[in-house]
Amino acid sequence: MPSDDLPDWLAKDYAPQHFSAWDEELQAYTVLPKIHPQTGQPLPGEDEREDWPLGIVTADGHWLLLPQKGAVLAYVSGGHIYVQFPELESGAGRPSGLMDLNGLWVIAPSAGYKDLLALTPFVVQVRSPHAGERNELRSLPAMELLQANIIDASWQPNDNTLRADRGADMREQTLVMDEHGKALFVSPYEQVTEFDPKTGFAVAAIRVPFTESDGNQSSRASEGVIHISGTQIIPCEYELIDRSFLSSPPKVHPGGKLLAFSYERQPRVYSTAGELLSAPDVYCTPHHRKVKKGELLALIGKGAEAEIVMFSMKDFSLTHTGQTWRDYLNA
Repeated sequence: MPSDDLPDWLAKDYAPQHFSAWDEELQAYTVLPKIHPQTGQPLPGEDEREDWPLGIVTADGHWLLLPQKGAVLAYVSGGHIYVQFPELESGAGRPSGLMDLNGLWVIAPSAGYKDLLALTPFVVQVRSPHAGERNELRSLPAMELLQANIIDASWQPNDNTLRADRGADMREQTLVMDEHGKALFVSPYEQVTEFDPKTGFAVAAIRVPFTESDGNQSSRASEGVIHISGTQIIPCEYELIDRSFLSSPPKVHPGGKLLAFSYERQPRVYSTAGELLSAPDVYCTPHHRKVKKGELLALIGKGAEAEIVMFSMKDFSLTHTGQTWRDYLNA
């Protein structure tokens, strides 16, 4: 494998882009000419190279992209080489095109698309000509419109889904699609976390109206659990679904149990089939919502004199500790 250092035949007239030049996926070097091919100016310092032309050349000297073409950005995305050119008018989007990995144009810059980026081998995101800074999703290579009015989209390799954010009614709407841009289900959700590859579950949230303590009208995100097929497992009416990180799928506890917390801080245990298994009349503080050794620290009652109990996720029993919340805090 060639190193990041340019070979002598290339280093004479070219410098590596950034700190390295070798692209493993392309099996080629991305380089900057030391002399600008149009102006004859010498290569400036790293902070002044934003619109400097670049080229891509294989180890045996075959140019996939000549610097004379004037491209200022090129990298592999969605099985293609994304090629970007300087913006002609501020805010209008950058002219761009797509090459295959052999350097042949799939969508040439002359087609007129701006900010064209392959998300998968079959779907591109492109600047919308009709909706300001919004984007569109189009098919490859036919460029048929798949989704309009998109804020941004990205491929999620952890669960092999294509995600797009689309604003609606002053909120975000997450679309979940396959690699061809086909929606997997109708999504009313503001957020959808990563799907678990084993269970197919993800945490989803919808935005619902909410009245603040001072009487002002607001909204809040209510969480639930969905399957990648679109089936709702836990309704989106909870403050929190138990998971490792905010972007993680829901945690499945031993025995196939899912844990949710209501806005009243009460635990609710569901089966993976969506059956409510337990709804104890206890409360969990925001800092004690993690199951430890199969149990949750919970309170019966409220305030400093509330009794501490241990709620079992195994059989849903309550073990009385004889301690109050005051005792716990003082300890």
